[in-house]
Amino acid sequence: MDDGLYKLQVIDTAAKPGLKLSNTKEFFESVDAIVLVYDITSKSSIKHLKDFKEEINKMKLKNKNYTFILVGNKSDDRDNRKISVDDGTKLSKEFDDHFLEVSAKDNKYIVYLFEMVIRCVNEKRLDIRRIDELERRNNSKGKNEEQQRCCFIF
Repeated sequence: MDDGLYKLQVIDTAAKPGLKLSNTKEFFESVDAIVLVYDITSKSSIKHLKDFKEEINKMKLKNKNYTFILVGNKSDDRDNRKISVDDGTKLSKEFDDHFLEVSAKDNKYIVYLFEMVIRCVNEKRLDIRRIDELERRNNSKGKNEEQQRCCFIF
């Protein structure tokens, strides 16, 4: 990572059963990235994740430029794996997300995950700035052409 300073606010919604996202619309309008984490040893965690993503998509958010990152946790628990890497990859494509498996227990790829969040957000912001610049150029170009076509009669 570069030498920049980044502030990340992490909210663990798994610890809040029955959380209604409709109460947090303003929060989601200000986020740059959403990390969706599921437990690779629990098929039901995928269903909860799909429900969570669906609820986010149902909100009419002004900011739809956030990045989703799908994360399978507990990669250290191979014996109890219920969700394969291929299933995680397929789900990430269905969600149009980035994908990564980590182990919080072993601290495997955790730092990489946060670096990935920062990289994705920075890339998205750069893309938005490029689009804004192109739109600004196109708008000013159109105005110049209109001004050139304009005729004044005295």
